[in-house]
Amino acid sequence: MDVYDPQTLGIVVFGGFMVLSAIGITLVSTFSMKETSYEEALAKQRQDSGKIQPQRSDKKKKVSEKKNKAKKKEEKPNGNLPESEPEPILEPVVENSETKAVPQVEPEPQPEPVPVPEPEPEVKPKPVVPEPAPKIVECPVPPTVSAVVAPLAPSPKEKKKKKVAKVEPAPIKPVEVPEVVVKVEPVVAEVAVKAAVAPDVAAPPKAEEPKTEAPTKKKSKKKPEPVASVETVNVTQPSAYKNLVSSLNSASFSESETQKLFEIISKKAGKDSWQLASQKGDPLAALKKQLEEKEKQLTTEQGNVAVAKTRVKELTKELSSAKSKMTSVETRMSSELSSRGQEIAALQARMQASYQEHVKETQQLNSKIQSLQEQLENGPNAQLARLQQENSILRDALNQATSQAESRQNAELAKLRRDCVRLIRELKERTAAQHAEEERRKTLETKMVAAEEQLAQTKASHMEAQQALQKKLDRISEELREAQQGSTIFQAQVDEAKEQAKTLTELQERMLATETELKDRCEELEILRAQLSQTTTVTEEKPSVETQATAQAEIQKESEQLRNSLKEREDQLTSLEVEFKQLKEELDTVKRTQAEETQNRVNVADTERREYTAEIDQLKTSLKEKEDLVASLQAQLEKMESTVEAEPPFENLEKDACMISLEEELQQLKEEMERMKAKSNELREKNYTAVEALAAAERLSEERLRQAKAAQSETEQQLSSFQTDTRNAFQKLFPHISIETHQSNWLEAFTHEAQMTLTHSQQSPAEQQHTASSSESTDLQQKLALSEESQKSLQAECERHRSTLSETESMLKVLQKSVEDGELEWKSKIADAEHRKQAALDQVKVLEETIEKMNVERQDTNQLKGQVMLLEAQLEKQLESITISQTYAEEMSQLKALLSETQVQLVSAKAEAQQQRAELSMVKTQLEEATNTLQTEEDIRQQVASNYEQAQKCVRDLEAQLEELKAAGEAPTEELKERLEKEKKLTRDLGMAATKLQQLLKSTQEELDREKETVKNLKESVDGKEAEESKEGTSV
Repeated sequence: MDVYDPQTLGIVVFGGFMVLSAIGITLVSTFSMKETSYEEALAKQRQDSGKIQPQRSDKKKKVSEKKNKAKKKEEKPNGNLPESEPEPILEPVVENSETKAVPQVEPEPQPEPVPVPEPEPEVKPKPVVPEPAPKIVECPVPPTVSAVVAPLAPSPKEKKKKKVAKVEPAPIKPVEVPEVVVKVEPVVAEVAVKAAVAPDVAAPPKAEEPKTEAPTKKKSKKKPEPVASVETVNVTQPSAYKNLVSSLNSASFSESETQKLFEIISKKAGKDSWQLASQKGDPLAALKKQLEEKEKQLTTEQGNVAVAKTRVKELTKELSSAKSKMTSVETRMSSELSSRGQEIAALQARMQASYQEHVKETQQLNSKIQSLQEQLENGPNAQLARLQQENSILRDALNQATSQAESRQNAELAKLRRDCVRLIRELKERTAAQHAEEERRKTLETKMVAAEEQLAQTKASHMEAQQALQKKLDRISEELREAQQGSTIFQAQVDEAKEQAKTLTELQERMLATETELKDRCEELEILRAQLSQTTTVTEEKPSVETQATAQAEIQKESEQLRNSLKEREDQLTSLEVEFKQLKEELDTVKRTQAEETQNRVNVADTERREYTAEIDQLKTSLKEKEDLVASLQAQLEKMESTVEAEPPFENLEKDACMISLEEELQQLKEEMERMKAKSNELREKNYTAVEALAAAERLSEERLRQAKAAQSETEQQLSSFQTDTRNAFQKLFPHISIETHQSNWLEAFTHEAQMTLTHSQQSPAEQQHTASSSESTDLQQKLALSEESQKSLQAECERHRSTLSETESMLKVLQKSVEDGELEWKSKIADAEHRKQAALDQVKVLEETIEKMNVERQDTNQLKGQVMLLEAQLEKQLESITISQTYAEEMSQLKALLSETQVQLVSAKAEAQQQRAELSMVKTQLEEATNTLQTEEDIRQQVASNYEQAQKCVRDLEAQLEELKAAGEAPTEELKERLEKEKKLTRDLGMAATKLQQLLKSTQEELDREKETVKNLKESVDGKEAEESKEGTSV
């Protein structure tokens, strides 16, 4: 708040006035006036009237003079009183309705009510009667304050009304009475505060005011004697009047006391009327008139009294509310005054400093103005001398210029004549040259037509070449599609092979079961052989028929069981052999088809490469030819342009048109050449891509062939090993039979020899009885051989499965390597992310430092604001105090504009600083989120690492188990299958974890990039704002 604000000034003045009014109230309450009874006042009035009656005849002549003196004396105190009490009129306007309590405090200069002499109340009724009535009449306009001010100011107007009343007493009476009735209410409300302090004598005059005006005026017409008594007492009237007003204002009456006051006033008014009537001499008529008038007044006053009572109640309520409001306002204003006092002291110090600076600036400006005035005074004389010299120089120059212009004109005329002759000659020469050039142009046009035909031919050839190239590209694309289809078919075949591998695993399981069964049957055969030997011995010892019959029956049963089992094995072996043959045939067909496809593709690729190279060479040659044509055409055009430039412009319009057309055609040719080059480049690129695709297809086919060959060699090795194993087994069974390794039909020979041995071994003295058993044993041996062959084939298949297991081991190793590489890559990416995080944190720290700097600069800007405010206040004061020239006023307006701009810039800087704070908070939150995400990623990475370690452990365990299986040779394949499935699951889990890690790293990288961009934007904004603020500081 400024000191010069009218509201603050009003508040300060009002607070001071309230303090003074409180002091006055305390003084009035302590020093109360003496109370004089109403009866004593009446006795004193009668005594005075008795003394004055004998002197009436002597003083008739002096009545007019004393009236004038009395009027003057009354006007003087009435004029002085409003001067001493003008302030409360301004104050209540500020405080609206709260100033109703103020009139009680206003009579400050009345601390002397005690020494008032006793004879004064005798004279009070007569002089006071005219004065208080107008006081009450003018109250309603400002009802809060005019109760104190109005009774004193309008005293001269009342006396003028008295003069008018002497001439016309009847019509004035009813006019004054209603005014009193309406406007006594605020006085009664103000007086109702202190009834005990107010004297009884002070009340009657106020009530008598409207009632005694008419009789006093009649007395002045008929008998001037009572007027003399008024004249004598007019000297003491102002002080007594002031005392009465102060006592009534400081008094507060209750409702009962106000009723008593009205009764006393009515009684006293009757006594006065009787007394006045007795003084006049005809009391009956006057009393009748007075009684009629007073009865009317009583009726009106009784109604007014009821209204006044209600008004008094309302005013008491308003006073209580106003007092509470005033107390709160006083407390608030006291605190505000203390704070404003401190602000004013600071402002004064700043104002003094800025005022001193401004005084210095004004002194500097005055010195500048003086120097400028001196320069202006000294300047015109020197300028006049310079102008005179320049005028003389200019006159000389004009004379010289006119003479030179005449000479130049003569020379130019001579030159123009010579030029005309020369131009005529040149026209003749150029007409001849034009005819020659027209012939040349015709020849060039013929050449242009030939060149256009050549261009059309080249275009057609180019289009044909493009079409051929496009056809070849279509062919290549179709072949690529076919190759892709073949690759898909090959993949399907690979899938079928995998399914067959699964069937082979099942066959291995069956082989193991059959091997176990064969072992059991071999054991049974040995047991049977032992039994046969025993039976032979028994037959030799006991050739009884019964034992032979039982032995034969047992042998027959066993032989039947063996036959059944051998039949089942034979069926199984036949089915396995059929499947194996089918697989071999399929492998052969696949190998043949792949070899044929690869050869065909290689041949097609070679032919296409040759065709492409030939076409590219043709295109190169055609491009070179076209470039040569373009170069020749350009040379011709340059020649034409040189010849055209030598000719005049008005003769070469047709040639210019031809040249423009030729240039357009050349541009078109150049564009076509560029298009051809671009197309050739595209064809080269397509050729390269096709060659690369063919090479990739060849590589795939070669790899697949290699894989098929490797599988075939492995199968052959497995067969050879199986054969060797079977031979060893047969030799163990029949060690006395020799087997040739290189014989193709060694199995048949072996079976024949085995049968012979069995027949020889089974020959005994009971050959006739055991012929059937020997034949059955031979059959069994043949079946055993077949089962051994099937066993060998199954063993070969088992070896195949072992080879597949080794391949899976190699695949697992490759997966381990790839996982390790992936881990290294992830670790490097995580390290990069951490480095980026640290860089972002460093950037955040730098931004925080910049923000601190901005805060310091903000404080500086706040200080500048305070200085700017001081400068504005100083400028306003100086503008009000000092009226300088227009230049100084313009400078001041510029300064104000600069100050307003600086304020706007400061406000914008504040807003930008707030925005920067918000952005920094956002960046901090983003960084926190990034740290959280990185932590989560680290946790996930640790989990993946733990999973990877577990997988490695599992792989190691599987490797150990595989080695054990290799060492053992024969073990159940079901466990291997389960382990393989576990490995597959682990690899899938690892792949899923790797994909998740890749996604997380991508997201973190994107977030880091975003944060970097935000940090860069913040840096740029901060740098820009610092630059702007530095500019603003320099401008300020």
